[in-house]
Amino acid sequence: MTKSKPERERAEKNVWTFTDLALRKLKAPKDRQLLHWDKGQRGLALLVSPGGTKCFRASFKLHGQWLSTAIGRFVEMVADANPKKENVQIGRAREITADYRAKAANGVDPRDKPKPASVMTYAAVVDEFVEKYAKPNQRTWQQTQRVLLRNCKEWLDRDIATITKKDALTLLYGFIADGQGAKAGQTKAWLKKLWRWAWDFGYVSAPIMDPIRLNFAKGVRDRHFKDTELKAIWGACDKLEPVAAGYLKLLVLLAPRKTALAQMKRSDLDSIDDPTLWTTPFEYTKSRKTSKQRTYKTPLPPYAQRILKGVLKVSKDERVFPGIYADSRFKAALVKAGAPKDFNYHACRHTIATWLENQGHSLWERSLVLNHADSGVTAGYSHGDPRDKKLELLTKWSDHVERLVTPKGVTRLRG
Repeated sequence: MTKSKPERERAEKNVWTFTDLALRKLKAPKDRQLLHWDKGQRGLALLVSPGGTKCFRASFKLHGQWLSTAIGRFVEMVADANPKKENVQIGRAREITADYRAKAANGVDPRDKPKPASVMTYAAVVDEFVEKYAKPNQRTWQQTQRVLLRNCKEWLDRDIATITKKDALTLLYGFIADGQGAKAGQTKAWLKKLWRWAWDFGYVSAPIMDPIRLNFAKGVRDRHFKDTELKAIWGACDKLEPVAAGYLKLLVLLAPRKTALAQMKRSDLDSIDDPTLWTTPFEYTKSRKTSKQRTYKTPLPPYAQRILKGVLKVSKDERVFPGIYADSRFKAALVKAGAPKDFNYHACRHTIATWLENQGHSLWERSLVLNHADSGVTAGYSHGDPRDKKLELLTKWSDHVERLVTPKGVTRLRG
């Protein structure tokens, strides 16, 4: 309906720039509510009642319809504001009105209260992390999942946003107090990765695991076998059944990773009747799932060939060492048969590396035997296959072992 001239004049008179002093002095109307509009912020108004109540209102257009809502009483805003500053409450009312109008312009009703963020438990975030990061990038994602769930089981039902750095330190130093330093280090490493991922996805407010540093005495993995201990290991192998003995002897001669050797298949050999080369497939190399699909090629020295041929005659499965999993029970059987009490599989790799170093061989040559990847930019430009050099080094080592374990007076076989 079109307003009359007097009504339009009265409305125009009620549009003025709000100030704190003016609003304080504003008198209440006698018989009806009166609306005053702010010239400083479009859509902001002050509704004054006959009783003297003064209430700010914000007007906005939502989906083509003009709406208005109360945003606070003037006296309340004064109480909340700094009384020594002029117009603080006016500025706040203007900010709220501008925010309401901006939300309405984007189709959002500013009167709706924000919904509380859904709680993401630690377990739920770990599950999503495993699906979106670990599985696409890791061949050993089950190990990562196990570390994050089992080692942090007291957090499973907690909102991940409530877990603090202090919580993490309490957990990790609890492991250290129990003599499980390695477990603490592994857990910390994956918590750091998880929190950075969760931060990227907005589940936590900061990567709080980054600055954590653990202080504890780390065990040095420097165990290697002396010649007398190698003889004892060889003698213990001869007391086991042929397949198990062959596995352990090749572990000493070739220094592979224990799982890679345990999973050797006939199809990984260049020949069943006369094997001279073993190819370790990508899934048993120490490589990221998304990295180049490399394989390890291990030329077999004569002594290793003879041992492997003996195993192949006994074992008829596709898997060369069926039933061998290189676990603690298998190690216990070897120790019972006469091997050193502190025998461990990884020490075989330390042994050959130490012997080659004592023989004057370079770090690159030792890395070649151990299948360690080259690092640095130059490695990306090198595409050779130094198989002959690797065979030379392995043959030198296996000849040394054969001399140690062959009884005096017994002629060593060749070929």
